[in-house]
Amino acid sequence: MDVGEYSVTLTTVTDKNHESVTNTSKIFVTPASSSVSAADVTKVYNESIEVAVSSVNATSVTYKITGNGITPIT
Repeated sequence: MDVGEYSVTLTTVTDKNHESVTNTSKIFVTPASSSVSAADVTKVYNESIEVAVSSVNATSVTYKITGNGITPIT
């Protein structure tokens, strides 16, 4: 279910011994919490960089590299 509010209507089955009864309730679905983490990395000039990232409940992770003299990379 996506995040949102949903209505649920419940109705009992009628038979010769019971009256039909209907009740409505709601289901509220809220966003899941998420987290992302990465360890600090030391890089030698002109070598490639590899960053290990872990995430919980994230459908995707974006990144941005910034620093002195660096044009932001995303």
